[in-house]
Amino acid sequence: MGFFFTTSRNKLSRLEINQALAQVGILEGSDKKEIRRRLRKRRAGGVTKSDVVQIARQLIQDRTDSVDPGEARAAKRELLKKLDEED
Repeated sequence: MGFFFTTSRNKLSRLEINQALAQVGILEGSDKKEIRRRLRKRRAGGVTKSDVVQIARQLIQDRTDSVDPGEARAAKRELLKKLDEED
């Protein structure tokens, strides 16, 4: 449950992830859901920069999901920007 309520620095909570993904205008609901699903599987205590980079890389390489490479890169940019705000 830590993923939902984390206050640790250098990690994103569920709320912060949702806020960052909401800023990515090209993402549809199903794409946001897929990104959140992958991030949720990654860490229970919050999502780090390393997690964001690795998930984005997976999404870019995975041609079977609904998230295209441009959307993955845009989501990565927003999530990393949100992490940088926390510093």
